[in-house]
Amino acid sequence: MVHPIVQAAVRGTLSLVILAAVLFGAFLAWRIPREREEDRLFKAHVQRDDGPHVTWLDDRTVRVSSFRFDASREEYERQEVTSRCDDAGPLVAALDPNAWIECNGSTPEPVAAATARVVAAVSDVHGHFNHLAALLQRSGVVNARLDWSFGANHLVVAGDIVDKGPQITRSLWLVKKLERQAAEAGGRVHYLLGNHEYLALAGTSRINDRKYIELTGSLGIRYADLFSNATELGRWIREHGVVVRVNDTLFVHAGIARSVVDAGVSLEGLNRIARETLDRANPASSTVDRRAALVWGRDGITSYRGYFDRSFPIGFWRAFQGDLREGPGADEAVARALESYGARRMVVGHTEGRQITSFVDGRLLAICQGMPFTDFVGDESRLELLLIDGSRAWRVGLDGNRQAM
Repeated sequence: MVHPIVQAAVRGTLSLVILAAVLFGAFLAWRIPREREEDRLFKAHVQRDDGPHVTWLDDRTVRVSSFRFDASREEYERQEVTSRCDDAGPLVAALDPNAWIECNGSTPEPVAAATARVVAAVSDVHGHFNHLAALLQRSGVVNARLDWSFGANHLVVAGDIVDKGPQITRSLWLVKKLERQAAEAGGRVHYLLGNHEYLALAGTSRINDRKYIELTGSLGIRYADLFSNATELGRWIREHGVVVRVNDTLFVHAGIARSVVDAGVSLEGLNRIARETLDRANPASSTVDRRAALVWGRDGITSYRGYFDRSFPIGFWRAFQGDLREGPGADEAVARALESYGARRMVVGHTEGRQITSFVDGRLLAICQGMPFTDFVGDESRLELLLIDGSRAWRVGLDGNRQAM
């Protein structure tokens, strides 16, 4: 006769097995159709070619590479031309009209403080070029040709152009071009680095779009090679900072933790640390030096999430759904950071919400929204731009409509 305790244990184990099987079946019933739909959308809407990628061979010579997807063989082909930099302009422009190489000079050192009549800000583009282009057009930052039309005003791109999306290269070239055109018009583009720029350049990113996974796998290269220090885009990214104060508004990718405030490092100092440690700090290491941790660490200004409620399980689930709520102590943390850096409000990306949202009595604006699977701009697309004119702020959607904050 089987002991009652053993019988109960067997029944309990069987119940758990049956429950696990039911849950796994439910997951497959949800996931398999989703994967099929994602595959259909990917093949229908994603531009799978990529480039140009410009690699410096010496001070005067570049190699212009492009990657073409051969649908008949389901693999990528590499096309390359070596040229003097002065002669490479038509080559890169033929591949992307927004691509441009500076043969004599470099990007100016990032500023930590600036003034402008009007400031626009967008964050976490993640390789969604078509969404970015449409939003900049409909908010008046660029014209129909995607050239700067914002005059002496400023645009802040608050990090994470790379990873996740299918048009990273085109997005980078566009922002790079606008940076030059804005300066010529008396304006400025402030491209701030986020945690994904750091991960991509360090070669530790694990959130790559299917296109770039297939591209790098087919060609036998690393994703980080696309942004190495020998490439034009890689060099350009490395010349940027991580924080800027425009008028009385502080812009940063993720936020400013108490530990950063307590360290007493200036805005200029934080930008300098970012430039000096970007290639040396290892995010997988426990020995990241304390200076680098202020920028790239878990509570660094490119990764911090402490302003928002992510308590488990309710807060975490809300945040996962894009329903951001203030976290405990957010009021005090934001106030200390603003006082330390001489600002009246702060704008952050990094933590996704459904729309641009105001917190802490208007002193904190969260501007990151989750991006769609593809870069197809349809009725369900959502991306917003923050527009600040003096004390007034609006969010501008892909339809061009403004809503006061």
